[in-house]
Amino acid sequence: MSNISGLRPSILGGFPPFASLVTENTPYKQIVLCIPRMESVTKHDFIKKVLERIMTGSVTRMTEIPHKNNSGFKRVFIYMNVMKNAKNTSILEERFSQKKDVKIIYDAPWYWKIVEANK
Repeated sequence: MSNISGLRPSILGGFPPFASLVTENTPYKQIVLCIPRMESVTKHDFIKKVLERIMTGSVTRMTEIPHKNNSGFKRVFIYMNVMKNAKNTSILEERFSQKKDVKIIYDAPWYWKIVEANK
């Protein structure tokens, strides 16, 4: 079962099709995450599935960049619309404001380290 250090997946199911249309009046906000180092064989759909389940949001875009020094790894930038008032979103923002990372366990003991993407 996937989780974020101390966080559990939300019981909320799917998201409405308009989830990618974030405005001030919607309960969603856009965040940009970075997984600095991930095996290059990890599939785009798997990353999306894990993050959407844990972060109570929808992935709108992903950018994969091959690692400079090791062809077996890549860096991934994830653009997500997440619920503004979700507990996981609040904890994530708090960790990022302290310049800390978040570990997402996708298949124990394996995890991804996630950081806030540079603005």
